[in-house]
Amino acid sequence: MNDQLILEDLEFSCSIGVTTEEQAQKQPIIIDIMLGFDNNKAAKNDDINDAINYVHVFDATKELVEGKSFHLIETMAEELATTLLDTFNISSVDLLVKKPRPIEKRGGKWAGVRIIRP
Repeated sequence: MNDQLILEDLEFSCSIGVTTEEQAQKQPIIIDIMLGFDNNKAAKNDDINDAINYVHVFDATKELVEGKSFHLIETMAEELATTLLDTFNISSVDLLVKKPRPIEKRGGKWAGVRIIRP
């Protein structure tokens, strides 16, 4: 299946980090989500009930990311991939989770983890 739903640059505020300093205040996390799915039925029927509702994907992502505390972005990405695969009628998920704050101080834009699951 080559069809994808793409949500890009979703920004959330969450408790994430290894150090006490990082955990002391919420930090920005930016996530790109690509979901593999079969678009034929939705396109044919022009009906949201046959599509992947991207508002629901956003809401599920926000609930997980902002509702928990994480030490590692790797853990967050893995849990999010599993949640999306279990919740929506998709064949694959490709996530890019970006944490800008620790790298900005060193002249970069962000550090991140990419998770791809069939």
